Amino acid sequence: MLEDCVIVLNKFSEYYKETNVRKAIRKILNGRATNLVYDKTLLGVVRIGCGKDSSWLPIYKPLIIRLNYFDYYHYKNEHVPYSDRQIFDRDKNICQYWHNYIIDESGLYKSTEKHQHLCASDEKTIDHIIPLSRGGKRNDFINSICACRYCNEILKKDKTPEEVGLILIKKPRVPVRIKGDIARNFFNYNPKLLAHKCYKEYLNGSLV
Repeated sequence: MLEDCVIVLNKFSEYYKETNVRKAIRKILNGRATNLVYDKTLLGVVRIGCGKDSSWLPIYKPLIIRLNYFDYYHYKNEHVPYSDRQIFDRDKNICQYWHNYIIDESGLYKSTEKHQHLCASDEKTIDHIIPLSRGGKRNDFINSICACRYCNEILKKDKTPEEVGLILIKKPRVPVRIKGDIARNFFNYNPKLLAHKCYKEYLNGSLV
């Protein structure tokens, strides 16, 4: 559900992760988080205190919350487990095949000078350099790269890069990290999510 998305910041107001509305409200009511940005959807009210000193607190649908106590996670070892997100982070969302084309305003492909292509959130895929159907390894950092849908699903398909004339920008590597380093998550903007739009405005200072 696209609307069920809440941006979670650490206590220093840095991006940490995303969660759903139910978990975000639970953190707010437990005093573990502050509701920084919310829309006008009233989800309900909760009673605070008891007796004549009690009051009613309206609960609005959260979009951005800030954790009151959590600062960072620290890596416990140097090992980096495989995940698609690690591939995208390692390759910085750049298609790892050199591009010699662009898409013009009419949607047509036109030849141009060789360049690197930054994938939008809805066009990046995981490509196996040696296809799985031909013995390539799955969940392997060396055989997996970020690739745009056009290179992966239209040009390459179940062939090798050499067979279709695709050239790798660089040889894939296994990510490394230092034990004890701060674990940071990267924010991947999705214009379809209201929470993402609000967070972008928050970063620009218009919601502060």
